[in-house]
Amino acid sequence: MLGLPYPGGPEISRLAEKARTENAPCVAKLPRPMIHSDNLNFSFSGLKTSVLYYIRDNFSNGNSLSQTEKEDIAREFEDAVVDVLVTKTKKALDDTDAKTLIIAGGVIANKKIRSTFLDFEKEYSGLNVKIPTNIMSTDNALMIACATYFNVILNPEILKSTKKIMACGNLRLTQ
Repeated sequence: MLGLPYPGGPEISRLAEKARTENAPCVAKLPRPMIHSDNLNFSFSGLKTSVLYYIRDNFSNGNSLSQTEKEDIAREFEDAVVDVLVTKTKKALDDTDAKTLIIAGGVIANKKIRSTFLDFEKEYSGLNVKIPTNIMSTDNALMIACATYFNVILNPEILKSTKKIMACGNLRLTQ
């Protein structure tokens, strides 16, 4: 929709950072999905659709988006994601009194998300935030390995299982 290269995440980050650095006006407004739900669930599946509708409704004259408009949309998209992740993570921390926060997966390579979560150590006394280096944040394989590690720690008997290995998109990390 914005004509960005694949993968789009690094370019979204670059454009959003440029908009912030230049203190460009915030024109685009996107929803913060599930931010007010009283649980820890979140989903961004509709956020890209919201971008599609925003572009359709505000740039219907057929002209391509200017660089400034792309930067504005990228910043608002990134801000929407950060707002939801921060709200849900703070709720989880408040509900559990956790002392360690581990964040993995490709999304943590995003500069804004990374810096926002590193600031949690200042806000939550005694909280230890663990974030892999950027080189280890570019592939979901690390996140899957981390989830598997904790699953084995919590359930060591699974190592003795003769069951066929099956993918599980809803692997729980708690008992």
